Amino acid sequence: MDDKTTASSRQTADVSSFGLATAAAAVRNGDITSEAYTAALLQRARALAELNAFITIDEAEVLAAARAADKLRAAGSAAPLLGMPLGVKDSYLTKGLPTSLGIEGLAHFVPREDADAVRAIKEAGALIFGKNNLVEMSYGLTGHNARYGQVKNPHARDHMSGGSSSGSAASVAAGLVPASLGGDTVGSIRVPASFCGVVGFKPTTGRWPRNGVAPISHTLDTTGVFARSVEDCILVDHVVTGEQAAESSDGDYGLKGARLAFARDSSWIWLTPKSSPDSVRWCGNCRTPAPRSWKWTLAATSIPSSKRQHGASSLMRRWARFRSFFGATRFRPRLRPFTKALSLSFGRRGSTSYCQVVQVLPRQRPIRWRST
Repeated sequence: MDDKTTASSRQTADVSSFGLATAAAAVRNGDITSEAYTAALLQRARALAELNAFITIDEAEVLAAARAADKLRAAGSAAPLLGMPLGVKDSYLTKGLPTSLGIEGLAHFVPREDADAVRAIKEAGALIFGKNNLVEMSYGLTGHNARYGQVKNPHARDHMSGGSSSGSAASVAAGLVPASLGGDTVGSIRVPASFCGVVGFKPTTGRWPRNGVAPISHTLDTTGVFARSVEDCILVDHVVTGEQAAESSDGDYGLKGARLAFARDSSWIWLTPKSSPDSVRWCGNCRTPAPRSWKWTLAATSIPSSKRQHGASSLMRRWARFRSFFGATRFRPRLRPFTKALSLSFGRRGSTSYCQVVQVLPRQRPIRWRST
């Protein structure tokens, strides 16, 4: 019995170390079945439940989907993500699987359709392993969630996982899934990827579809992915965007002669146009210097004040997107203007959940909205 248990644990550990591209190739080639791979990851998820990386996992459903993927492979399917169990941040709509945004009031909200990015990975053969824990309504960078628990860093339980896509990063770092979808507005992919030691891919805003993902900022929201390697992120990017893989070139990465800009009124104020490539290579806590063949020019620029760019109309659009997302009117927002910022509260009566709008806005008279 002990030998069988040891062998089972070793097999689980082996498959949990697979990256997405490696696991997908193994399933396509018949080296391992999707059902066996998924079952091993489920066993590992149960063993590491203390991480609080997931809010919802429907084991019976994901195993049924894995068996269906194995039948498709036997029939000749070669979908790029065939049989791959992926995590999804619980701010994405997932058909038939609860989408809570990490708050009590939406614990039983079950969407009737998938977010566009979820639909894309499903069409490529992926399985939804479960819904990842997150900071309430994706608003925070620590990984704390009062309802579903603090997401713990797999490398050190007493360290933060980062947020808001905390569960997505932690589940990849812990080997519970080979990749997981997340979202980024002001760092919600970049911060937990850094804290948990995985690759976090934040595409250019607008590159990936955002439809079906709970919005925070119509100008900054970006969907993305966590994985164990850049190769895995590229694979998911090609699936979601529909782009074909480009041929890689060795040696020349195309940065020679490029001009890089920095905002002089931001945290990069210490950089000047006279900064050498050596100093720029090591800025931002980068630990790997760029090849010396990369030559660039550093140019200073400035970002227009958001006071001139945003107004009440942006808040109206944001509120319309929230109402469209939930398709209901039970949420009663209250806008409380401050000197330079507005705090936007969403929740049912008596709820303490809130989401703060981090935009600098001009002084204006108090505004109060009530849904009908």
